[in-house]
Amino acid sequence: MKNELAFTDYERGFDVAKALLDEGYIVMLSYEEKFLILNYEFSEHYADRNDVVFMRRDEYEERFDEQYEDIINDVAKDYLSGNLGNVLAPRIAKFKDDITSIRK
Repeated sequence: MKNELAFTDYERGFDVAKALLDEGYIVMLSYEEKFLILNYEFSEHYADRNDVVFMRRDEYEERFDEQYEDIINDVAKDYLSGNLGNVLAPRIAKFKDDITSIRK
């Protein structure tokens, strides 16, 4: 996982977690076998937990699977109707505009 550290010395892990919090990061601590696992994400709002989403893995996968299924069904329907190019072209153009605006 991105932004993940593992510690065998729990006190050192807690010290690093505190240092990250003091610098504006959001941290999540968990145990995995004999390790303390520290996950972290930077928050532009100074360690605001509302900047990240923590949820159960099965809930995330269920939501992702539903969205993926809907997308595949929409693409298949547009492909079979010969309308796929008309649907994708505006989305690609919007995506390029969104990317360009981010780079500015």
